[in-house]
Amino acid sequence: MPLITTPKGLRYYRFSDRTKRIWQYRLENGNWARLPKPVRISEGYDDQYTFGISHFDDPLKTPVVTFLASGRHDSMLEFQWPIDENIASRVTVPECVQKLAKGGISPVLLDPSPALDAPPSVWGKQWAFLTGGPNRFLPVELERDTPAGCWEAREVRDKKLFAPTKVAACVNFAGLHLFMPGIHDGSYGLMKASRSLDGEDYTVDVYLKIDEEAGIIIDSALVAASWNEEPRVFVLTSQKDSPVRHVQECVYDVEEKAVKLRQLTEFDGWAGVGIEGRNVVVAYEDRDEYEIVLKTLVWDEEEEWCEGPDIDRWEGPDGSLLGREEEYM
Repeated sequence: MPLITTPKGLRYYRFSDRTKRIWQYRLENGNWARLPKPVRISEGYDDQYTFGISHFDDPLKTPVVTFLASGRHDSMLEFQWPIDENIASRVTVPECVQKLAKGGISPVLLDPSPALDAPPSVWGKQWAFLTGGPNRFLPVELERDTPAGCWEAREVRDKKLFAPTKVAACVNFAGLHLFMPGIHDGSYGLMKASRSLDGEDYTVDVYLKIDEEAGIIIDSALVAASWNEEPRVFVLTSQKDSPVRHVQECVYDVEEKAVKLRQLTEFDGWAGVGIEGRNVVVAYEDRDEYEIVLKTLVWDEEEEWCEGPDIDRWEGPDGSLLGREEEYM
C-alpha cells in the first residue's frame, strides 16, 4: 500500500524493480511533488512488496519508512529510512521469520499512527501479514513492539482464513481487521477477519455479499482507517464478461441493512487508498498506449467524491520514468 499517512502529511512511494529505486512523493499545498533523488536499495522483487510508516513510542524520534519485500535470495527483506530522506538501511530479518516466509509473500504492514489519532500506548507497535508456513500457503502474522525490534512470527491456523495473497488490512480502536475476497458459509464476496489487539483468535464474517447474477469478480480490497473510526473499505472488481476494472466503495445501505457497492472509477494497473486529515484519497493508474497517469479521487464531508490532483505520469507502456529515472543510475 504505497499511499502512507505520515505526521508530515500523505506520501506516495513507487518502487522500480528494474532499477531498484524508490521514488517518493509528498502532498504539498494541494499538489503532489516528487522528491529529487530516489532511495536506492540492493534488492526487492517484482510486485511482492509493501511500504509502511514506522513510529516510535518517543514522539521526539523521527518516524522511518519501512519497505518489506520478497527477495530473489531471501524470503523476506526489510529496509528503513527517515521520512523524506533517501539513504536506506537494511534491517536483519530473524531466521525464524525467513523460514516461515516461504510463499510469494505479498506483505501487508500495519502501524498505529499518531497522524491517524492512535493513542501513545500503541505507538511503535507493528503487525505484518504474509504467506508461508510448511505448505507455503498459510497466513503468517508478524508482530513487534518497536521498529528497531525483532519480528515475532506465528502461523494463523484457522481454517476460515486462507493465505492473504490479496488481503487488505487496517488497525483501529477495535483491533486488527483483514479484508479478502473468498467464500464463507456458501456466500461469495468480501470476507472480514478481526481480532482484538490483546487476542489471538479471529472472527470471520461476510462483509460484502456478491450475488451470482451480478457477475462481479473481486480482485482485491483496499482499506484505510483512522483510530477512532470504522474502516473505509474499497474493492477492485472486474466482470466475468469484460476486461474493464473498477474501483468501488463499500457503503452501508441503511434500508437494506447490508453493505453495497458504489462505483467510483475505471482503472488499469495499480490502485491504493490513504487518509489526509479528514479526507480519503484514492489513487489509481489510467493507462493508454503512450503513457500512464497516476490520478486521484478525494472524498471530504462536504463534496464527497471529486477529482484530485494527478500524482505523476510516466512515458512508455512499461511505466518507466524515461529521462528521469536514468538521471541517477
